Amino acid sequence: MNLSRKWLTEFVDVGLDEINDHDFAEAMTMTGSKVEGTRYMGEGISRVVVGRIVEMVRHHDSDHMWTCQVDVGGERNIQIVTGAQNQKVGDMVPVALDGSRLPGGAEIHTTVFRGELSEGMMCSLKELGLTQHDFPYAIEDGLFVLQEDCRPGDDIVPVIGRDDHVVEFEITPNRPDCLSVIGLAREASVTFKKPLRLHTPVVKGSGGDINDYVRVDVEDPRLCPRYTARMVRNIKIEPSPKWMRERIAAMKNNGVIRGFTTIIDAKAYNKMAAVFLEVEVEPTKIDKVALKLLENQDIAIVAQNTGTVGLHVHAYIESVDKLSSFLDECIYSIDGVKSVNSSLLIRQYRTTAWLASY
Repeated sequence: MNLSRKWLTEFVDVGLDEINDHDFAEAMTMTGSKVEGTRYMGEGISRVVVGRIVEMVRHHDSDHMWTCQVDVGGERNIQIVTGAQNQKVGDMVPVALDGSRLPGGAEIHTTVFRGELSEGMMCSLKELGLTQHDFPYAIEDGLFVLQEDCRPGDDIVPVIGRDDHVVEFEITPNRPDCLSVIGLAREASVTFKKPLRLHTPVVKGSGGDINDYVRVDVEDPRLCPRYTARMVRNIKIEPSPKWMRERIAAMKNNGVIRGFTTIIDAKAYNKMAAVFLEVEVEPTKIDKVALKLLENQDIAIVAQNTGTVGLHVHAYIESVDKLSSFLDECIYSIDGVKSVNSSLLIRQYRTTAWLASY
């Protein structure tokens, strides 16, 4: 179980300014929450700042390179030569200064390109260890033109959300309550004698009868004495907000931000959520689409209806990875899919085994 320390401070005041990673890990381990290790998500990035392009002229000895004057928050602008073509005057971009270090170990130094001094490098997503999953508005092949709230000279690490520290816990089978941020927040609250701040969720229903969409049958109340669920329908599939992508990044084992879309990240954010997709297909494409959908082993078809308006498939998907591949390979890549309506079923249940752990 990985814990974002930045996320933890939402519930308990145990910030890095008060307790460093080593002391935090030692104290949590001594109170029963064994820490396997800690890491800084911004590791490998140093002396990279935000820069604003103030002037661009064609390189005197190249038909594709630009000589740029860049404001990096210092006493003077610096000159950088680039072959990128997607930038313009006024753009804010990540700038690796002389002596900087990038993920993978690359070091950037002042150099000369065809007779023009270049005092650093303006960076792309890839050079910062990022992809379009991290920042959907950026492009892969070109400079990373920032749309974040930042100023020239700002450290790039917090701007791109890599200023978090992650603590990896070993959670034993008898402590499933610690497989959540709030569960570990309770432990941290007791360990450091700090107040625990819990939020009271405010849920606004939109009307309608949930029985029209889902039914819950508990076959053996002895094994599952409690099961509740709430349906969230008509979720727009679009890039997830930055705060959600950053939190999911910290909770993943490799620490690389891999946010996707609202429906995928909502599932990753809440492991108790089940995803249902309603797929509408054009009548003339039914045979082609149905074959690919219905033979996919990663989904469970809970209902289907074929009529003159086309094929309607209601699919249930449990795994985040399978949901991502299903959308990419079986939905967006198939000619004939007219629409996809997504829903989340937020579940909460307690099993006899879970209760016995206490």
